[in-house]
Amino acid sequence: MSNHKYNIDKYDYSLELQPTDEGVRSRTFANISLFSEGKNVADLNFLNPGEKTERKYFSGHQLNIDLIYEKLHHVLDMLRNEDGLRLLVWHSGSHEEPTHIEARLDRGELDTVA
Repeated sequence: MSNHKYNIDKYDYSLELQPTDEGVRSRTFANISLFSEGKNVADLNFLNPGEKTERKYFSGHQLNIDLIYEKLHHVLDMLRNEDGLRLLVWHSGSHEEPTHIEARLDRGELDTVA
């Protein structure tokens, strides 16, 4: 499996106040874009409650993924309260045509056990 690591230094958070009637945006509640060194490395689309996740792809060093609504609070909490976050992406297949994709938002440091 190939892997990519991005240090997250900025993010953009938006809510769909009046979604369109067609396409992915009609199912999207919120979007978070993650940036590393000024480049957009991920678009996280949080779907309306009850919607099924379908979209997940990695192209040109950018992850695009649909996530369930319930994960929004946890991701925002990490972005607002943790320093040194990084995005980790693993995929099989080629970089141009990845097949299996896994991703994780990580603190990037180990904690000492008390």
